[in-house]
Amino acid sequence: MMNNILKKVNLNVLITLLLLSQIILIFMNSPIEQISQNYQSNSLEKFTTMISGDKSVDIITSDKMVKINENKTMLIGDTNLKNNEYEISSKNVTIDTHNMITSSVKATKTTNNQGTIKSEGFEFDQEANIIKFNGKSEFKTNED
Repeated sequence: MMNNILKKVNLNVLITLLLLSQIILIFMNSPIEQISQNYQSNSLEKFTTMISGDKSVDIITSDKMVKINENKTMLIGDTNLKNNEYEISSKNVTIDTHNMITSSVKATKTTNNQGTIKSEGFEFDQEANIIKFNGKSEFKTNED
């Protein structure tokens, strides 16, 4: 009887340890962390840049910038894209220079002279100069 109880306790401890190790591995191997670790030599902490455009100067800031390849860059952590027309605040933003698309699937706040849009993500088509808001989105005017 005591032997059976000991076997059950050992089995429960083993299962608990295996589950804990799986949880730790999942958090350590999240996609953003893997990208960040795989491209350490192509990254900058507390990244800030200014890009002169046709209409205004764009200011881009991020906790970390990681150049994935010639066409793709990740802005990891808190990211702001700002110019004279709008400001977009999000997290983990992808910049695809080949397709001219900047996007995020994280909570996004976009502010311009008309108001503020909070959405579950965004996609900015640089060529068409159109911002699409993904998922549930809420708009509040500056008059509110």
